[in-house]
Amino acid sequence: MLLPIMKLREGHADIDLKGWARYWFYLDKLMGYVLASFLIAGLSGLTK
Repeated sequence: MLLPIMKLREGHADIDLKGWARYWFYLDKLMGYVLASFLIAGLSGLTK
């Protein structure tokens, strides 16, 4: 889920994780949104 705008298979999104793995994927999803925002900012020319 490094780029959260892409979903390859819906069956993988239905898995219920418990414990530290759940929080790891929350962090992974958050970092994906940060990466996507940097990518959009770079492509639009906001960062010079």
